Amino acid sequence: QDMRAHTSVPLLGYQVTAGTQADPRVFQLQQSGQFYTFKAETEELRDRWMKAMERAASGWSPRGPNDGDLSD
Repeated sequence: QDMRAHTSVPLLGYQVTAGTQADPRVFQLQQSGQFYTFKAETEELRDRWMKAMERAASGWSPRGPNDGDLSD
């Protein structure tokens, strides 16, 4: 069965911030008083999600075959 998103949020202009020290897997998107809170399974996955969302929020788009790589 195909899955599809219920909704989408354009990320351009959002700030991506790490969550609290209470749970280092948490991170947030924030803009104009609107917050979206996420929790990754691991800190490594949190870092990868944050990097991808930061790129989307800045308007970055891949230009070559390796530009989509989110690993460091």
